Amino acid sequence: MLDCFRAKRSLPQHRLPSLFPARCVRRLRRVGQSLSGISIRRWKAPNEVKSAADQDVASIQRDLSGTLATLMDQADAAPGSVPAAFAVYRNVDALYDTLLRVVLTANLAAPDKRGEYSAGGSEQSGERARDAGRFEF
Repeated sequence: MLDCFRAKRSLPQHRLPSLFPARCVRRLRRVGQSLSGISIRRWKAPNEVKSAADQDVASIQRDLSGTLATLMDQADAAPGSVPAAFAVYRNVDALYDTLLRVVLTANLAAPDKRGEYSAGGSEQSGERARDAGRFEF
């Protein structure tokens, strides 16, 4: 039986496709581009709120270009590794929570301008909050 196990292990390994589809990578890139285009300083909110949103945006951008990119590379290098894939999952989950906080704050504070969120009527604001909950990478 041990010889059978060795034979199976010696079979040539085929390169598995990336764990992360190209559309996922494109969407993450688009999130970073969208965040670099918002101007939080013009939001109609207290300075503490704008400062917190600014810190969240900076954190998301650092994560997208650094931590998450590294974790995705590590998971791609070890396609059978559950811990590597789970590390990406945990990071994306935290990234989503932070992004949702920025989006919901923008719904309330951003000026009504194309490319930025704004607080319209309560019905419009509620639709945006529901849409933010369905944000998909």
